[in-house]
Amino acid sequence: MRLQALKTLASLPFDDEIKKTYLHVLVNDKVPGNRIEAINSLVKAIESGFKADDEILSVFKNQLEQEENPYIKIRAKTILDSKELKNANDNFISNINPEFNHHNFWR
Repeated sequence: MRLQALKTLASLPFDDEIKKTYLHVLVNDKVPGNRIEAINSLVKAIESGFKADDEILSVFKNQLEQEENPYIKIRAKTILDSKELKNANDNFISNINPEFNHHNFWR
């Protein structure tokens, strides 16, 4: 029943309330299938442009350390690694030219 509810949420426009629901499931649900649905939906939202904020990143870091399911660990690590790579690239560009605005460069 909860899995179907999570799948129904995935069909709605992603927002902060849906994010909080998925994070709650990811942290608290005992059923691996529900946690997998939650992390897949979060990753999909992030890949579609939803900002992986500190709350999401914190939960993903905790899941990386505490989660027993290897699939969930891999999904969390993928997002964390991509954020670290982006931050490293942004810092590298800023160090080369502190006045360079990388946000406008890609527009």
